[in-house]
Formats: sequence, structure tokens, C-alpha cells
Amino acid sequence: MIFLDLNLVEKMVGDNFSVYSEDLYYSLESDILNIWSKALTFKDFEKFWIHGDLTKDNILLNNKKLFAVIDFGCMAVGDRAVDLSIAYTFFEGDCRKKFLDLLNLDFGTITRGKAWTIWKFCFEIRNCLENDRNKEYINYCLKVIHSALYE
Repeated sequence: MIFLDLNLVEKMVGDNFSVYSEDLYYSLESDILNIWSKALTFKDFEKFWIHGDLTKDNILLNNKKLFAVIDFGCMAVGDRAVDLSIAYTFFEGDCRKKFLDLLNLDFGTITRGKAWTIWKFCFEIRNCLENDRNKEYINYCLKVIHSALYE
């Protein structure tokens, strides 16, 4: 399963992907598939009301405090791991670790949260490439995917 057409990415962001080793690309693909495969092993989970698109773009802050959560178009009853995208879009480094520790979630939920986040942002990249959207957003998506994979 290949998520990106490298020729299209090259045209979009103006960089020559030939400077990157194919081994690195397939390593990333392998890491994504590894997380996804692990997430699939955790099939039993309690269902909760979820936001469904809880990312930094859908929370509003006032004086560095949560002011509102917006965009409930994906709200459903389902896997609460879906809403862990906030950990990878809003928090960084030690703050992310502290946030996830405070939630006191099991390994399966954290793994599914990483997989959902990676899926969402691979989808976002594909959408950007198909619709000629800006490279800054693609770079942001890649950063989120990297965080979910390696941090």
C-alpha cells in the first residue's frame, strides 16, 4: 500500500525526491503498516461518545485555556482512540507524554489512537495532492504522522 505518488509530490512541493533513498520511503511505509497491524489486534474496546475530528483546528483557546470545541460533524458513538489525534496535533514532546499519561489509557487505545491519527493525516495529504493544496499543510501533516509514529 503506497500512500503517496512521489512524482505528484515532487511537482507539488518543488523538491526532488530522488535525493531520498527508497529504503527510507519503504521504511516509513513499513512503520505505518506496523502501527496499523498492531492497532487491528485490539478489537475489543468500550464505545464512547466521540468528537471524531478532535484536532488543534477544532479547539479554541482564550488566554491559553480551553474556550470551546467546534465542528461536531463527525460526532458518533465509537472508539475513543479516534479523539487521540489531539495528542499529536496540539501537544509536543514532554507535554504530549504528560497529556497521554494523565488520560491513563491502555496500550491498545494509545496504539489505535496513533493508527487513527496516521490514517487521518495520510488521507489529508492525499486530498491536498489531488486538489493542489499548499505544501505547508502537507508538511504539517507529515509532522503529525512522524509524531504519531516515532514519539
